[in-house]
Amino acid sequence: MLKDVEKGVAENDTVPSEDHLNFIMTSDVFDHVVMHPEQSYEAFKKVAPFVTMEQVHVTAKWMLGFVGYYGKAAAPPPTAIVVCTPTQVYDEPGQKWVPFQITEQEIVDLLTSVGDKSRDEAMNQVEVPDSLLKDQ
Repeated sequence: MLKDVEKGVAENDTVPSEDHLNFIMTSDVFDHVVMHPEQSYEAFKKVAPFVTMEQVHVTAKWMLGFVGYYGKAAAPPPTAIVVCTPTQVYDEPGQKWVPFQITEQEIVDLLTSVGDKSRDEAMNQVEVPDSLLKDQ
């Protein structure tokens, strides 16, 4: 996590002004404290030693646990699922940018198939650093 915050500091000058404005406005709506990325990084460095991987896992399960029950009888009540995707992806064989296409049904199919996948199959869907998979 510390590396992600550090990366954010390094990339701060490359973020469009509109993105900064949206971040500040959203933070204001939720009464979040807005700091310059360097201030945020320094604060995070002070807190990071007190955050354990177990706490991160517990929080992630609490926040994202509903995904594992999608489409099953034991599922919690319906909720909204927001999917953030790129508008284009780079087609390496064709060496050009192409539109990224995904349908609602493809997302539903993916969510309903997660429970049927082995751990290895599920991990192939996204790149997960090995450091996050310890003791799993």
